[in-house]
Amino acid sequence: MNLAAHHWKKLQLSVPHPGSLTIELRVIKGNPLDIALIPANQLADVEQPNGSIYSKNLIRASMPAFRAVEARAYQHAGTIDKGEYVIVLEDTKLGILSSLTSDIEIHAYLAQ
Repeated sequence: MNLAAHHWKKLQLSVPHPGSLTIELRVIKGNPLDIALIPANQLADVEQPNGSIYSKNLIRASMPAFRAVEARAYQHAGTIDKGEYVIVLEDTKLGILSSLTSDIEIHAYLAQ
């Protein structure tokens, strides 16, 4: 997956049953990223009409155990309930003195 500098992406995550969720992210090439996991019903509070995000609302909505700032490699496992979630990836760099795009590898695993 690619992410342009000063942009963000949302990845839908459906959790069919409670369990232990592991999220692994690796920036193969490019800028470090902010990552957050939020309940899907909080997305409207995070997403702005112009396509950007409210960073302060993202911090409030995110699950603290699944949040990282400027990560190049991220792995975390934690307990999660059944439900709909969104993984938010944000590149806060402007692309002037940084990479214009980042190549990312991300995986999510659920165990009972």
